[in-house]
Formats: sequence, structure tokens, C-alpha cells
Amino acid sequence: MCPEARESARVVPRPLFTPPEQARQLAVRMRDGVLLATDVYLPPAGHGPVLLSRLPYDKAGDECFMPAVARWLCARGYVVVVQDVRGKGRSGGELAPFVHEVDDGYDTLEWITGQDWASGPIGMFGDSYYGYTQWAAAASGHPALAAMAPRVTTPDAPRLLTDGVFRLEMAVAWVLETFLDERLFDCIGTIDWTVHPLADIAAEVLDGIRPHLLDRWVGGAVDAPEIEAEGRIPTLHLVGLDDFLAGAGIDAWRRASEGPAEQLLLVDARDHGWTARDPGVPGGAASADGDPSPAFLEEYLSPLLGFFDRHLGQSLDLDSRRRSATEIPPVRWRIGDDRFHAARTWPPPDVVRRQWTLTVDGLEPAGSAVGRGRSAEDDPAGRPPVRSFVHDPSDPVPSAANPFHPNLDRGDDTDSLDRDDVLVFASTAVTQPLVLLGSGTVSVDLDIDGDFDIVAEEGTHVVGHLMVGLFDVAPDGRAARIAEAAVAVVDIGQPTAVDLPALGWEVSAGHRLALRLSASSYPGRLLHPGSAEDPWTATAGARRTYRVRLGEKSRLSLDVRGESR
Repeated sequence: MCPEARESARVVPRPLFTPPEQARQLAVRMRDGVLLATDVYLPPAGHGPVLLSRLPYDKAGDECFMPAVARWLCARGYVVVVQDVRGKGRSGGELAPFVHEVDDGYDTLEWITGQDWASGPIGMFGDSYYGYTQWAAAASGHPALAAMAPRVTTPDAPRLLTDGVFRLEMAVAWVLETFLDERLFDCIGTIDWTVHPLADIAAEVLDGIRPHLLDRWVGGAVDAPEIEAEGRIPTLHLVGLDDFLAGAGIDAWRRASEGPAEQLLLVDARDHGWTARDPGVPGGAASADGDPSPAFLEEYLSPLLGFFDRHLGQSLDLDSRRRSATEIPPVRWRIGDDRFHAARTWPPPDVVRRQWTLTVDGLEPAGSAVGRGRSAEDDPAGRPPVRSFVHDPSDPVPSAANPFHPNLDRGDDTDSLDRDDVLVFASTAVTQPLVLLGSGTVSVDLDIDGDFDIVAEEGTHVVGHLMVGLFDVAPDGRAARIAEAAVAVVDIGQPTAVDLPALGWEVSAGHRLALRLSASSYPGRLLHPGSAEDPWTATAGARRTYRVRLGEKSRLSLDVRGESR
């Protein structure tokens, strides 16, 4: 992401890294003649089972530190193959994200099977986009792919970009840094998010050049094959609870679990860069300079080793420790301590669903008397009280955390809870730790004033956005974000449901839960103009009043572990 600075944002190309001497630099021909740059790392034996990763981030670069990963895996008997995808790095062909990954994945697997150093089955590994390329290769149906370990990703390409409301800040940064041409770029300076229309934000950085890929993505046109998580291949699904794709990753595991092959789930309190909530603990973060520490490599790769040894390592001479590591429970999870917990399901079986009602006094346990406070508009006819706020597109609620790396840059949401354009519902202080583990749902009986609507791509009428934030509020008032979600409102006058698909957090005794409702979280999410104009091309906005009817139809439901209260 672009670092904070006073100067206007600009992009600067990064140099390609030179692969280390240990890497055999090759060019692999695809079915249409395009050559893809590929590095092969051999273990001491000179051959072995193969682990493949296909990525757009420079196969030898410091962003994904593949040379260090390859050394770690080669020392344990594996051949490692790392490839620049089509149109990126040293690979040829047209840059078209997602489009060619099924066929190119198949052709690369086919090439590997013909090499004398490939003496066993093939597995795939990697994060984010190079987690997606695993799903694409699996969809190709090549019989040599015997196991894979996708991390912080999803087979559903559109969901990388939109889950309720378009992830604007993430998408702009991704395009500017990765998908302009074959190079990678650093964004220097500060992006001007006040630019309107929003479609011109990236063009301001690029001296007037407008990246049409971003236009298509915002409009819902993601050129990607439809890939299902069929569960035909043994898969270790690695999910970071603080990653924006946590819910998508868990959904992929659930769908794949209906298939015939083993599907394992690892859930950890990490973000998209696999950084822990406390980056300073050993193995908590890769490193500031891109050279991963031994402790981080151990945290990052050891869960994969037992899985790949189990499915690919029949030809390897495993010691007793490695053999024991192949006995893996169906689900492993942790939310902050050093120890993984084992379970057969997610959420674990000792989780119960608790509900709170949104009242004028805050979050009240469901079934208790609904309070009546001064902030509600009381109705003489006895209808539920109402609380309201005004959405002003010229002064949106800010999104504080870094969208990719919130555990390195969480920002501070405390002040946002005091804004006039949000509604906050807080619980009383918990008397003992409250462990949230699983998922949640917010149901809001919502109305938005105005007689406008916006016709979306699929023909539905989007009248506004509803943003939900769940916070842990300390006794001194500091707020830590637990989860956030968003939905495009298409039917006012009916309860609007917003899913919180992945929760893993302990609220300490003396702290309070707080639920924040707003119409914006900018620039994290696409800003609704409050009018019938397209949010991407709107040049002006209109203020709109959001009204929430309190009572039994407006609720917060959360999975809570054990007897927590």
C-alpha cells in the first residue's frame, strides 16, 4: 500500500530480482507458444516430489521471498518450481489477470511430469493470487496434481474484489502495484481519495492514464473462469482471521469438504501477509526488509510440510518427527496463544450462538427488556423506537486499517465511534473473557429516505450501502476492530442482513462489545453517492438519512465459545 507522505502519489517500477545461483532458469512453452519464465530448485538428492507455485509478484522477488521458501523446502527433500504467470515478470504473453490460469496451470503440470528430476507426485502452494492459481490448476483436471495448500485466497475471483461492496482501496493499490504491465511498481506518496469522480483516482497517480482493468472490476466484469471448490484433490486450506478473504477461504473449505478428497482447515489470527496480531513475537511477521527470518519461515511453512509429507512424501526418508507430523486433525485453530487447538468441525463443537438486541441503551441480551433512552424517537403508537444518522458523501466515515496488512497498520477507529454519522450500540462490560469463535450476523431493520434507486449489473436496485463494524472497547475507550463487513442495500423497509463470516477474538473482562453502523467506510469500500448516479462516475453526492428501527428485528448474533459471558 502507499505509505503516508506529503507528496502526491506516483508509481515507480521495481527492478526484477536476479534468481539465485541455485535456481535453474528455464522457459516453459504453453500450448499457444507463449514462454513462461520458470525457476527450478533441486534438493540434495537432485530429484524428488515437486511443489509448484505460479505467481505475478516476481518469482525471485522479496515480496514473496520464494528463494528462501525454496531453500527451506529443498532442504526437506522437495523439488520447488516457481513460475511468473503470463504477462508478468520475465514471462511472455498478454497480461490478463485470471484469464489463462486454468490452461497455463495444466500445461505447466504437464511439463513437470516429463522432467527427470520429478520423481513423485506434484503439489502446489501459495497465497492470495498464487493461491488462486492452485484452484485454477485443480480445475484443469490434470491428473498429476495430488495435493495443494491455498492460503488467504478463494477460487471465486470476483470475491477477491467484492464481498457486499467493492473493496476500493485494495483494488486501486493492487492495480497500481501489480497489473499495469509486466513490471511491479511501488506507490510513492499519498493517493488523493478526495478526487471525483472516483474513476479518476488512479488516473491522478498515472498522469491521466486510466487503467481500464479497474473500470471493469468496479462494474462487476471480472474476466475469470468459473471455478468450483470441488474437493477432488487433498487440500490444506489456510485462513487468516484478520484477512479480508477469511470468510471466502472458510466457504471454499466447506464446499470442498463435500467432495471425495481430504480437506483440512487451519485458522490462525493472521492477516493477508500472514502477519500475527502481535508482529513482534517470534515468527510474527516476515520482516521489514523482505528477508524472512528463520522463525517466520518455520511458522509459515511447517504446517504445509506435514500435509505434503502425508500426500507426496512416500519416496522421502522421513524421520520419526516428520512421520508423526503427518497425523493432522481435520481443523486446527488459534486466536492469539502459541498453541493450535484441534477440532473436527469449524466452528468447534463447544461454540454456541448468542444474540443481542439493538436498543436505545445499546446491546441488550436477547429476551431482556428493551430500554427506552433519550436518543430514540419514541412513537406514541408503541411502534419500535428509531435511531438515525445522515450519510454525507463529502465527509465519509474513514476506514482506518490497512486493507492488506491490518496487523502491521491497524490505524485507530476510536474517534469514528464518536462521529455524528454513525450509530453505535455497546454492551455492558463483560465480567469474564468473551471468546468469539466462528461467525456472526447483524440484522438491521433499516429505512433510507429518498425516492431514487440505482440499477446494478444484475438488475437489482441498490439504494445505499450499510457498513458494519464490530469492536472491542477497552475501559479507557480505545477501540480495536474485531471484524467488518458491508452490504449493498437493495430492499428498504425489510431487515437487512450482514454476515460476519470469520470471527476469532477474545474480549477481556472489563471490556465492552460495540457495534458500529454507517453508510461508508472510505476509501476501504466504494463510496455511495447518495443519489441515483453510478458511484464510480458520480461527480457530486447527496445527503441521505438512514433510520434503524430498534427492537427484535434489529439484532447481533455471534458464535461464542463455551460458557463465556
